[in-house]
Amino acid sequence: MKKVIGVDWQHVRYRGGASITAGLIVGVIPIGIDVSRSYVPVLKSGQLIPLAATSNIRSPLLPEVPTAFLNRATASCCWKTFSV
Repeated sequence: MKKVIGVDWQHVRYRGGASITAGLIVGVIPIGIDVSRSYVPVLKSGQLIPLAATSNIRSPLLPEVPTAFLNRATASCCWKTFSV
């Protein structure tokens, strides 16, 4: 990620989506990446705020969430133009 978007992240392993979700809600971790189906209830409730879906198309479960995907073939990423 640092090479593509200039952000130095540290990867931390969690035991499943429930642990990541709990860590995000209580503020132990600032950002998480997981399967969107895991987050739908907490996103809809407003407990978490989605930044983007890592896909080239919007998720039918969360159509209002923008996409930000990495094109592995060209190593290009739309994160460069993504702003919050």
